[in-house]
Amino acid sequence: MQMMAFLTVKTLNDPNETPDRKLHVIIYRLLQKNDVAVKYPNEKVHLKISEVGSFLCLPALKMSMIMPEQNKTFLYKTFLYKTKLFYNFVSKFCKMEAPFIFGKLAEGQNFINRERDLENLKLNFKSGINTTLISPRRWGKSSLVNQAAEQLKAEVPELHFCFIDLFNIRSEEDFYENFATKLIRETSTKWEDWIKNGKKFISNLIPRFNVGLDPVHDFKITFDWKELKKSQDEILELPQSISFDKKIRIVVCIDEFQNIAQFGQSLAFQKKLRSIWQKHQKVTYCLYGSKRHMLSDIFENKSMPFYKFGETHFLNKIDEQYWIEYIGRQFSLTGKSISNNLSAQLSGLMENHPYFVQMFAKNIWQNTDKNCSKDIIAFTLQELLIQNSLLYHRELDNLTNKQINFLKALAEGVSKFSTKETLSTYDLGTQGNISRIKSSLENSEIIDLWGDKIEFIDPLFKLWFIQIYLGKRYSV
Repeated sequence: MQMMAFLTVKTLNDPNETPDRKLHVIIYRLLQKNDVAVKYPNEKVHLKISEVGSFLCLPALKMSMIMPEQNKTFLYKTFLYKTKLFYNFVSKFCKMEAPFIFGKLAEGQNFINRERDLENLKLNFKSGINTTLISPRRWGKSSLVNQAAEQLKAEVPELHFCFIDLFNIRSEEDFYENFATKLIRETSTKWEDWIKNGKKFISNLIPRFNVGLDPVHDFKITFDWKELKKSQDEILELPQSISFDKKIRIVVCIDEFQNIAQFGQSLAFQKKLRSIWQKHQKVTYCLYGSKRHMLSDIFENKSMPFYKFGETHFLNKIDEQYWIEYIGRQFSLTGKSISNNLSAQLSGLMENHPYFVQMFAKNIWQNTDKNCSKDIIAFTLQELLIQNSLLYHRELDNLTNKQINFLKALAEGVSKFSTKETLSTYDLGTQGNISRIKSSLENSEIIDLWGDKIEFIDPLFKLWFIQIYLGKRYSV
């Protein structure tokens, strides 16, 4: 007989603990396993079960069994948690959420430090100052912009945000259609209004509205390219037109903006964007992307149209001290512990790179039953190196011998690559060849060049290259 179990959580009577923290500690300590859903006070964890036996619970938990067919509720007495019976039952049907996040936006308690960056960005948005964010991939630009937007939505109701991602945009036509679709969607609440406003604000063209079975997620505006060529300005003026009509202010946030450099006649397109956008009064632009060298050329090159379009902000890595605090807190919330020294070692191995620190920490946390140790960190590192070995081997397969030799020199601490000794020792060819090697590795997103500084973009790849490819011992 199928039954539905409702696990109701009551918080402990401890005045020194907040309800949220108490609940996190209760659930995570109960389910010492990867991926457990955390529920807030007075909510219920629903478990479908086919057989019901006797369950031993923590004093803070009550288990009630509901039998829909008989419409009767049985309340089971609370017992002391002395065995793993209840743990085994719940862990079979529940999945615990790891306390570290990577590969998506960092929000809430997962948004670490960056207070100065955040306040500066919020001030620019409120003041109508265009902003460019530049940093390598996975350093947290999108999370920073999202955090600023979420806070300002509550603080400044008239401020509306439109997020546009150019990751899959490869032509002017795609840009215009994506630009129009996102602006119409983000400034109206219902899909019926999207069509109405699309016709209203795009009057010189005949837009085609593509609506799927789920209009909320499947809506797109398209144009006839021949007609669009005659009225491109109308699309680029959309933010200004909408802001004046609705008496609102709009912040247009465009990710992967460097992709416009790949469009046909890119320079002419950039000139058109700049000439129109710089005149907008109630619209602010935040432009950012993942290829620092390309963005720097677009915004810092005096010969380019977007030179000094607004304030350019170069994002730095998060300082070690904030990682130590964050890692320790996340372990503690789940009933586990890690020392400050080990937290520093963890972030140091990943060179304080936000994505890789979070990823490494998640795997270390997963391998830790209660107390993290140096051996667990070393084991987890080797585990990750082996897991990524095939991917990294393929990465090297696409490189020339001299490019690999350059990486070898970089991994071994060489900083002056054009000296005769370095050119000879690592077989790098001529001095003129060095700049070509650097450029190709930068375009392949293997290294990052910033002034005189050269570093591996992926710190895990660097460790793999040293330990596995070069066969050198790297102490942990």
